[in-house]
Amino acid sequence: RLRELLRFKKETKFATIPAEVMARNPNDWIGSFVIDRGSDDGIERNAAVCSAKGLLGKVIETSDGSSQVMLLSHPSFKVGGMIKRTLLNGIIVGTGEEDLRMLYLPADSDVQIGDVVVTSGFSRIFPRDIPIGEVVSVEVSKTKLYKYVRIKPFANPFDQEEVLCVK
Repeated sequence: RLRELLRFKKETKFATIPAEVMARNPNDWIGSFVIDRGSDDGIERNAAVCSAKGLLGKVIETSDGSSQVMLLSHPSFKVGGMIKRTLLNGIIVGTGEEDLRMLYLPADSDVQIGDVVVTSGFSRIFPRDIPIGEVVSVEVSKTKLYKYVRIKPFANPFDQEEVLCVK
C-alpha cells in the first residue's frame, strides 16, 4: 500500500502531505472520515485528498491535529471533471452510493464506456489531472438536452488507511 502511495506521489506533480485515516463516523460511513493531520501540518480547508489510485474527496473541516474529509460519494460533493480522451468537461457529483455522476455533457458528445475521467482544474479547488474513475454507462437526460455518465471511482474510500492531501 505504501509503495503504491509513494509511486502516486512521485508520478503526480503536486505537493502533498501524507496522512492516516483515524476514524469513521458510523452514522455517515459513505460520506466522510477523519485523518490525523490538521492545520498545524499545513492542511487547509478544501484540500484534495487522494489515495494511490486517485481522488477520494476533500477536506471540509480542519483543526490543529486532524481534519474531516468529505468523500466523492457524498451527495453534497461536486468537482469539475474532464473526459481525458476528448477533454470534454462536466460536473461530477456524489450519489450517496458507490458510483458518481458526471452531468451536463452535450447531447452530441463523444463519450464511451471505459473513458477515464480526471479533475478538470476548473473548480479552483482541485488541480487538473487527478484521476477520478472510469465511465461505466452513458445516458441521455429525459429532456434529451444533455448526456450524463455513471462513473466508477478508481479509489475505494472504504479500504484506505493512508492518504495524500494536496497542498
